[in-house]
Amino acid sequence: MSDEDGGGVAGLAGDPAWRLTLLTGGRWSVAERAFQHDGHSWVVGLTPVQSAVALIVWRDDEVMAHARGDEAAICAAARGWVSRILGRSEITESI
Repeated sequence: MSDEDGGGVAGLAGDPAWRLTLLTGGRWSVAERAFQHDGHSWVVGLTPVQSAVALIVWRDDEVMAHARGDEAAICAAARGWVSRILGRSEITESI
């Protein structure tokens, strides 16, 4: 999946629930979605790292998961985490 079909950070940028921080020149440095659910504060965050993208999921002040991979796969994993947290699906894949 490419950015053009919504698989990367460009796809997340089209969703108002995601906040992107852009650098001069239009490159992104952080993409994150922060929300409250079941009495917890959640943050699902992405950042570019060398030739990969890093994903970190926080619940309150605890890191629940982290992974690195290609942009499309990590963006899909981030969407999966949000869906699982909010109870929107029964996604069973892990990162």
